[in-house]
Amino acid sequence: MRQGELLALRWDDVDLDRGVLRVKGTKTARSRRTVKLSYTALDALRSHLTRQLADIDRVGSMWRENGLVFATEIGTPLNRHNLTQRYFRPLSNQAGLPQIRFHDLRHTCATILLS
Repeated sequence: MRQGELLALRWDDVDLDRGVLRVKGTKTARSRRTVKLSYTALDALRSHLTRQLADIDRVGSMWRENGLVFATEIGTPLNRHNLTQRYFRPLSNQAGLPQIRFHDLRHTCATILLS
């Protein structure tokens, strides 16, 4: 998925029972699609939901409910620049990976899945 699609993804778009998600936060109607999730992705989303629910309980009335899958610690939308600079790049460096754009993950995933 594109970065903007991930940042717009809502829990209402994710069906953990069927193992699919609907991409609706797109620039064009042609980009809207249903994505079948791998078992690894399903497990990661379930774990993420558990952590997010714990965050909601922890921050209480400070939580800003937007239904977003990927949100800040208080439920507000993530800033795409912060996602890249504060999280993606440091994690990539820590893992010893070469510098790549966030968008390159989409192509890498497709290549791995095809192989």
